[in-house]
Amino acid sequence: MDQSSASTSAHGEEFARRLGRDRQRVEDRRSATRERFERGVDGLDLATTLAAQMDGFLVELFENVSEALDAEGGLEQQGAILAVGGSGRGEMAPFSDVDLLFLDAGKGGFEVFAGQVVRNCWDVGLQLGHGVHEPRGAISLAFDEAEFATSLIGARCLWGHRGLAEDFRQLFLRQVVQGRGTRFYRDCVAAREAEWARHGGAASELVPDVKKSPGGLRDIHLVGWLGAIRFGSSDLEELVKRGALREDECQVLQRGREFLTRVRFGLHFHAGRSQDVLTRDEQLRLAETRGVEGAPGQRPVERFMQEYFQHTTAVARVTRRFVVRHRLSSVWERLTRWCALPRRRGPYRIGRHVIDVLPEQRGQVCGELESILELFSVAAESRVPPSVELLDEISQVAAGLPDQVSPGAARLFLELLARTGSAGETLRLLFEVGVLERLVPAMAHARCLMQFNQYHSYTVDEHSLRAVEAAEAFADEKGPVGNACREIARPDLLHLALLLHDLGKGHEEQHCEVGRRIAEETTRRLGLEQEAVDQLVFLVHRHLEMEQLATRRDFSDPGLLNRFAREVGSSETLRMLYVLTAADISAVGPGKWTSWKADLLTQLYHKTLALLTTDAVGVASSTERETADSEGPGGSTDVAAREEQESGLSQEEATDVSLRQASEELAANEVEVDGTYETSNDTLELRVLVGSEHAEGCFHRIAGTLTALRLEVLGAEISTSATGGAIDRFRVVDPDYNAGLVEERMREISTTIREAVLRQVTVRQLFARHRRFENLSRTDVLSDFPTRIVLDVSSSPRCTIVEVFAHDRPGLLYTIARTLFQLDLSVEVARIATHVDQIVDVLYLVDGEGQKIEDEVRRSEIRERLELAIERLEREGFVEPAEG
Repeated sequence: MDQSSASTSAHGEEFARRLGRDRQRVEDRRSATRERFERGVDGLDLATTLAAQMDGFLVELFENVSEALDAEGGLEQQGAILAVGGSGRGEMAPFSDVDLLFLDAGKGGFEVFAGQVVRNCWDVGLQLGHGVHEPRGAISLAFDEAEFATSLIGARCLWGHRGLAEDFRQLFLRQVVQGRGTRFYRDCVAAREAEWARHGGAASELVPDVKKSPGGLRDIHLVGWLGAIRFGSSDLEELVKRGALREDECQVLQRGREFLTRVRFGLHFHAGRSQDVLTRDEQLRLAETRGVEGAPGQRPVERFMQEYFQHTTAVARVTRRFVVRHRLSSVWERLTRWCALPRRRGPYRIGRHVIDVLPEQRGQVCGELESILELFSVAAESRVPPSVELLDEISQVAAGLPDQVSPGAARLFLELLARTGSAGETLRLLFEVGVLERLVPAMAHARCLMQFNQYHSYTVDEHSLRAVEAAEAFADEKGPVGNACREIARPDLLHLALLLHDLGKGHEEQHCEVGRRIAEETTRRLGLEQEAVDQLVFLVHRHLEMEQLATRRDFSDPGLLNRFAREVGSSETLRMLYVLTAADISAVGPGKWTSWKADLLTQLYHKTLALLTTDAVGVASSTERETADSEGPGGSTDVAAREEQESGLSQEEATDVSLRQASEELAANEVEVDGTYETSNDTLELRVLVGSEHAEGCFHRIAGTLTALRLEVLGAEISTSATGGAIDRFRVVDPDYNAGLVEERMREISTTIREAVLRQVTVRQLFARHRRFENLSRTDVLSDFPTRIVLDVSSSPRCTIVEVFAHDRPGLLYTIARTLFQLDLSVEVARIATHVDQIVDVLYLVDGEGQKIEDEVRRSEIRERLELAIERLEREGFVEPAEG
């Protein structure tokens, strides 16, 4: 080996040794930080100490690269390296990016140096968020990108030409922060608002991003950025000194930052990488590692997350008010405001954007519950909210308001609830300032309360407020729900019922029972008349009834409909229950209000409404019927329902009748399959009509076919025609064609279902043909609700009803259907509903002779066989069927 080669080899070995040593140093720092974290050291202390240690390590790394590339040391005059973003703030999480700006003076050579630094950082296990720019280029980028601009607030020079770094900092402050402060302020807020929207739009979304969700760490950063723009400082305590932030608000942000930072550290350390999403798995783990204890009606994870949301909602509230309080106005806005003097109404000054009072009158307006509600009434009527200053004042006094509700306050509250279009917004503000709890004390228990499941997307309080807003949105829509909503005579009762319907959660007793007592107490506090009391209590107590009947029962049974109609009692209560149910489902989360559920619920509504407007159940008074008969076009939904009966059926009922007629006209040996693709939610509705010769066992064959084709069943409705044929409807998702269904795929699905039903191919052969069952492996579930199977022999005069509550898994529906077929049981009617990771299968069964299963021993066998089959599926995952 010549001297040159030996030198190169030695250099390479030295580089490898140094690289290995540096990588170990990074790991040692993380390990030391983890040890301090597990000892319970303050989160902010951990973040700042780690950032300071990383500064020192990076400077050493920069020096080493500089020496290797330029022995003469001239690189330090060719540019500078600035810590920006979180690194600039001096706060780091264990695996967060190191944010650097390589500032190039344009003298040549610095870009090569920057490239080597980046490679070395990656080699030692540091993730970089970086850019290489000349000063003017960086300023230009800051003009265009608010996220980049905010990363420069608090930028610090780590290495290089400090004069260049300081000149750049002054240029940034002069041109971006001061020179276009109003625009920069707005750009920062707009960027954060867009981020809020991407992460659910609420500080109580149940799977939050600790950093980016509303109320997360980014909100605290936003206050600092805006403080720097408006007051020249991003330090929270300095903002208090300058009168920009109240002391109690500063404490909210500091406590939130400490809590969220420790949560973030826990996520990073457990994942061994950057991980900021607080998944349900992590919620369970963190609740356990923190030693959180449960309480009656609340699991440890629910109490931990309640604390989490208490912090995030408080942080979000302070941030929003800070944004509004210090928003900078353009010259045009100031001129417009000067020209448009506020209207006066008593003590109120009503402007274009807010309603306010003179500072000396705030104590009087905000001192009593009745005067506060009067303020909100004027605000709702004027369609402008109270000013932030008024909201601040009310927040300060709310806890000291008396527990009693005066008749005047009750009247004003009910009037606010009756204002469709502003009720939801008003309730949000009343809740935010702490006044709603004085009117409805149960809201205090529901604040930030979560139930640990994958069905709901929001906490109980957020869900309740969204439910009111959903009902208001329905009032502006066409269609049956909108029609019913507009015909409700007491919207205040509907909105109050929606506010109360889930407040019974978080107790050991069933929430509907607790909710009934809350409704009774609320009606007493508000002094409602007895008819309204009965109506409200029924709506809250029975708010699940309509959805469960629509999705779990065969409501073509006249006995069931008559019983339901008697319990409801009037068409007005039915309208309220119908809209309440639709709003409740809509407020659960995005995508929960589907056309499938809407169709079922609307069919049940129309059928029950028809009974309530006749003498069929003996509940509609003659006065009610005469009023309904006298109303003309655009009148009540009762009239519309009768007109549908006289001149035609509703769309949903017409579809149902059409399918039944088609099935009855179908030849005994025929099978027809068609489908409709819904682009709004990427689902496919399959309709399968089976002649009487092939109806036996067709349910499990169709279910097996759907499983073999890897179609995910979200809902199903199975019934039997008068001629003994089968009418099957499935709503499915096709993960292999998520961009939209193509004709070829539809033909494949239709052909395969027909082959299976006609017994031209076995289910086992289908799995072998498509070879997709290999992907149907066991998947973990998060909720710990056990599988539950309920057999009901009393609700249906002819069938035994089996309800299966289980975790949704690939092949579950086929497993249930095939087990029942092996037990020589026929499925007459089926209702299948999937709620994220839970399914509820309701099947109406008869035995081989077409009889109800009365024998208790036989019912026990059915339950045990289903439990064993589902247990095996959950334990082993889906297994290829041994036979067809």
